[in-house]
Amino acid sequence: AGGPPATHAPRWPEDPPPELAVLRAAAEEFGAVPATSGRRDPDVLPHQPGVRALGLLARALTAVRVGAPGAARPLLADALELADRHGFVHLAVQALALRSAAAAAEGDAAEVRQAGEVALARAERSGLRHSSWAAAAAAVLAHAALLRAEPRDAMRLAEAGLAGLDHPGRGPAELRFGLAVLRAAADVDGAGEARGDRARGLDRLQHARAELGDEPVDPHVAAMAALLEHRAALDLGHPTAARSVHGWLVQRVGETAESALLRAWTDLAAGREDRARAAAHRALVECGAPLLGVTEVEAWLVEATVAAEAEERAAAREALERALGLAEPLRALRPFAGAGPEVRRLLVQLHGGPGAAGSFAGAALAVSATTGSPAAALSERERAVLALLPSLLSLEEIGADLSVSVNTVKTHVRSIYGKLGVSSRRTAVLAGYERGLIAPAPALTLRG
Repeated sequence: AGGPPATHAPRWPEDPPPELAVLRAAAEEFGAVPATSGRRDPDVLPHQPGVRALGLLARALTAVRVGAPGAARPLLADALELADRHGFVHLAVQALALRSAAAAAEGDAAEVRQAGEVALARAERSGLRHSSWAAAAAAVLAHAALLRAEPRDAMRLAEAGLAGLDHPGRGPAELRFGLAVLRAAADVDGAGEARGDRARGLDRLQHARAELGDEPVDPHVAAMAALLEHRAALDLGHPTAARSVHGWLVQRVGETAESALLRAWTDLAAGREDRARAAAHRALVECGAPLLGVTEVEAWLVEATVAAEAEERAAAREALERALGLAEPLRALRPFAGAGPEVRRLLVQLHGGPGAAGSFAGAALAVSATTGSPAAALSERERAVLALLPSLLSLEEIGADLSVSVNTVKTHVRSIYGKLGVSSRRTAVLAGYERGLIAPAPALTLRG
């Protein structure tokens, strides 16, 4: 403030009043001042509304950080009620943003979206669009959109969050890093034709990690970034880059279920199925609770892939069903979009019937059909044969229609099955419709 320097260092009172103790605890929890050892927080929060609401918010943040997001919910509900009653606009945005983050930690996708969108709407109305807490809400929503396999929404939200932190030094480095990672991952996933450059996305992921440097980062954020960058590096054929991010994660957070999953992915990509299976088992059983809910989904998909390749049908089916059961409350479709043809074949076999539409398994089947370029994989003649498979024509009749022998048709059909990852005429037709390789039949017009 321009006043003279203090003549002595300020001293903390031995027995501070409760209001002051709450303020200090909140300041430390939110990173405004360095944390101190031996801090004694009051057991009972003061009744003064502002201090009480801030204390509730700080306790909720502590609960989320220590892995008890369920305990944060009632604290945040009380904090939000006080904020609304007394007009604490900024604190209300904080409570809503933190409620969205707590829901993400609990795997409640619906609450993530509801609380996060309300937080952003309130921030916009209140002139707080450029606050760190609005950016935090945007980050949680962007990650949820990425999991739903909606990269355009993820890109829009991540860029909005970064725009709110566009002044030098504004916002925690961890938040900037998380938003930059989410924007880059949306690029990898194809966030629109103009932006969907996977190689550029990987470059942005690597650049975000380099810019973070030695800044501290929450283990959950580090795990999210590592999974996104590692998968992108493997998919683009850069195993050395994948090993680099694996080492970075272990250095940051130690050996976790996530680091075991990265080993499983590396081994699977290198054709070392037994080692991949063992690493997936470690991720699921031996490493304790994962940092991210999606980790278990991905590990079960590794197990499903290896079991399917080994023709262990019962084990493959069980692994896929476990993955689907864990993914559904998260609305985590992205892992299925990145899974290989073995998982897609299992999805078609188990959930490709008429009742699949509208179910989560049906959505996973549909999103898995969007990966790769199946239309380019089929030859022109194979596409012509596939277009006739929905009909009631026999293979002999299809051959006659195309002026080729029935043996040629059978050869094309076998090739179609292999390229689409299916095992029957019915599932080939389903895959063809899902991938846009078969035009839907025109609707009949009834004349009265």
